[in-house]
Amino acid sequence: MKKLFLIVAAMFAAVSFSACSDDDDNGHVSDKPVLVKQCIITEEYGETDIVYFEYDSQNRISHISSAERTDGKEEFLFSYNENKMTITYKQTDYTEPDRSYTEIYICEQNTDGYIEKETDPNNDYTTYSYKNGYLQNQQPSYSNQQYTYNWNH
Repeated sequence: MKKLFLIVAAMFAAVSFSACSDDDDNGHVSDKPVLVKQCIITEEYGETDIVYFEYDSQNRISHISSAERTDGKEEFLFSYNENKMTITYKQTDYTEPDRSYTEIYICEQNTDGYIEKETDPNNDYTTYSYKNGYLQNQQPSYSNQQYTYNWNH
C-alpha cells in the first residue's frame, strides 16, 4: 500500500504542484509554482511516515524518499527523456538485505506532461485519463476494474 501511495504521489508530483497566493504585493497573483517539500502521513494503525520531495531545475520531481527507519528505506528516482519518464524504485531492507530490490517503471507523458501510460517491470501497464488537468480515470491492464476520480474544485 505504501508503494502504491508513493507511485501515485510521484505521478502527481511529476506534473508539478502549483498554487497561487492572494497575498502577493500590489494584488498581483504569483505564477511561481509552490513545490511540496515533504508530506507527513499518519497511517490508520498510528505509524507516521515522512515523505520528502526534491525537484530538478525545471521544477520536475527528481527524488522521493521516505524517512529512513532502523529497518530500511524506500526511494524513487526520476529521469526524463522527451515524452518519457523513468521511475526507479529502490527498497532497502537493513534487517534482511536479501529482501532489498530495485524496480523500474516507464511512464509515457502527453504534451501537457501528464502520465498517460505507466508500464511496470512485469510489462503490466496502467492508463490514465484527465479532464481539465485533473486525473479522471485509471485503468490497469491486469484488471477489469476502472478507477474513477471526482474532484471538488
